[in-house]
Amino acid sequence: MPSRALRAICLAVFTLLLAAAALRSEHVLNPDGVAYIRIGQYFARGDLRLAISGYWSPLLSWMIAVVLRFGLGPLPAARLTMAISAMVYVAGCGAVLRKGPTVSWVRRAGVLIAAVAATSWSADLITPDLLAGGLISIAVARLMAIPGGQTIDSVVAGIAFGLAYLAKAVALPFALLATLAYAILAIRRDRTSASAIIRSASLSLIVTLVVALPWIGILSTHYGTLLFSTSGPINHALAGPPPLERSHPSFRTIERPEAGRITSWEEPSGMPYAAWSPFSSAANLRYQCLLLVRNIGTFLGMLDEFGSSIAILALAVLALARRREGLLPVGRLPAQWFFVPIALLVALYAPLHIDRENLRFFYSLLPFLFTIGMEGIEMLASSDRTGRKIRIAATVAGLLLFAWAPLARLASVLIGRRPAASEIAFEASEALRRNGISGPVVGGAGAIQGVPGLDVAFFIDQPWYGDLPQPSATAYEKSGARIAVVPRWSSVARELGEDARVKDLDSIVFPDAAARTGSEIKLFALPPPAIR
Repeated sequence: MPSRALRAICLAVFTLLLAAAALRSEHVLNPDGVAYIRIGQYFARGDLRLAISGYWSPLLSWMIAVVLRFGLGPLPAARLTMAISAMVYVAGCGAVLRKGPTVSWVRRAGVLIAAVAATSWSADLITPDLLAGGLISIAVARLMAIPGGQTIDSVVAGIAFGLAYLAKAVALPFALLATLAYAILAIRRDRTSASAIIRSASLSLIVTLVVALPWIGILSTHYGTLLFSTSGPINHALAGPPPLERSHPSFRTIERPEAGRITSWEEPSGMPYAAWSPFSSAANLRYQCLLLVRNIGTFLGMLDEFGSSIAILALAVLALARRREGLLPVGRLPAQWFFVPIALLVALYAPLHIDRENLRFFYSLLPFLFTIGMEGIEMLASSDRTGRKIRIAATVAGLLLFAWAPLARLASVLIGRRPAASEIAFEASEALRRNGISGPVVGGAGAIQGVPGLDVAFFIDQPWYGDLPQPSATAYEKSGARIAVVPRWSSVARELGEDARVKDLDSIVFPDAAARTGSEIKLFALPPPAIR
């Protein structure tokens, strides 16, 4: 085991990296982040009417609300919350890895790789995926200990799963399926302890529900029907077959948000989504099956984002094939114990629409992929004819395959990242403040990066009225908004520029010519709506 001094040094370096990444991404904002921050602000001031949402799980917003109470601003509070989430994530990875690789220095390397990955991910987005990933890993590590373990393992697993649900709703069905799966695996491994295993698994599920049920009760009361989340039906609606719309109404309609909100995106549960069922027609069922196959392929391709993990998995499969019983022992456990979380999480997301940008859905799988991959390499490299140096070289090569992508992402965050759309939006917002320009905002959802119109509205604390797939100057002027944010080279930008009633804000927002031409957005002051 590493010394306390070395652990303290690693923790200090990790904390410094998190701080540096947070400072470098101080004004990096994503649409989900806007929703979580705004809901955190509502919780902080006790406005439960606006705070309760079935789409956005509450834990991240609760954490932001606590930090806000200490006087930090909204974005610094969110950044600190993401840093804490990264620490929870690394703790969860460490808990899993202690069940995995038999070589101690490989386990430590895995934790370091997880820390590097978590640092970059904490700066990329403001979402609960890191937090949920860490809590899920903690829970699964405790489930793995249930055979022959203690009551505390079941209790901690249940608490972690319950908190994971409060961070991200998908964790609740995952918890139920994972607990059942590990109970079955444990009984198959030791039938003589079946009754004890069932009691332990049941206790874990009971504790999970005890933690989750209060929020489920609040949501069920709020919406008038029993539910644990509205995100599943909404996300399934977005995965529907053509010609069903695959974007959220908040980003393709112009609508004034509810009083007190800055965007309808803060509560999309009541918006018009086109629900569909794979069982309503043969065509829909065929489409759903094709979507499942496509999503599994997307996931396999996405593994490279974890650091050439698909090659590592291929090695692991080869190693599995070499075993007479078809099972690769991983530390003290069979390999299928580490495949379970991978299979379950992919199965839960497979009916929806996923692409390579949705890597965050699978953050929690890193320690399991790492364990399977590294043990697979160890198996392939271990034979009577393989020398110690060759085994070490193979292990180091595997570590490098896992490490290169997180290191590259971290380097991009710290030294090489181009300005995000939200950072440009922040600069524009500061210019608006300096010049006393304010009012509701419209447009900006069609930009190449992000939703800068929403970002501008957030930074100047004004409502965002949304956008249209095919916007026009007339639609923007009729919206009642006072500021339009549009892609610089778009047709609507030309329309607005040719309208004598509209004021081009380029010289105010981007006084530097180079910054102006380098910006992907353009802002206009719209005329006040005509009184009828």
